[in-house]
Parts: sequence; C-alpha cells; structure tokens
Amino acid sequence: MPITMWSAPAFTGSPSPPRASWMMFINLFPVGLLQLNQILATSYWQGRQPEFFMQPMVRLFEWLRLPGDMLFIAGILPVVYLALRMFINRNRKGQVEAKGAPQKV
Repeated sequence: MPITMWSAPAFTGSPSPPRASWMMFINLFPVGLLQLNQILATSYWQGRQPEFFMQPMVRLFEWLRLPGDMLFIAGILPVVYLALRMFINRNRKGQVEAKGAPQKV
C-alpha cells in the first residue's frame, strides 16, 4: 500500500479524513437539515437565533461529535510530544561550537 499524505501518520499527526467525515455526517449535515427546516417553517432569523442551538436535538448532535474530536486529540498528542522533545533537546549555536572547539589553557 503506497503511503499518501492521508496515511502517513508522521505527516498528518492524525487521521484527518475520518475525523472530517465524522464531523460532517454526524454534526454538520443533521444540524444543517434541522436548521433548514426551522428556516423554511419560520424565517431565516429564527434559524440563526441562539435558542435554535439550545434545542435538545441540536445539543445531542453536538455531543455526538465528541468521538471525532477525540480521534483528532489522540492523533495530535504524538505531534505535541515530538515538538516538545525537539524544543527541549535543540542545539544552540554557542553550545555546538563550544563542544567542538579546543579548550584554552
């Protein structure tokens, strides 16, 4: 199997397409349909009010998004670990020259 941009964990840090598709089909699409239904039944402004987003069904779809977010968080942790490790173990210019330079007596 060839390594692509989406399958190389060192490049992406997380499997982004599964998270994106989870977010689209579990959260954005169903909430968008509910919002469209609200807009067509009442008005555009009623579908954009904060009260719409406090409805129990919309809140349920927001919570169903959690597994996709957890997938992203689990994928980004190795990237954060590597970045911190590189930051802590970075070579400073003065230290590198001091190691290779002869000592003065």
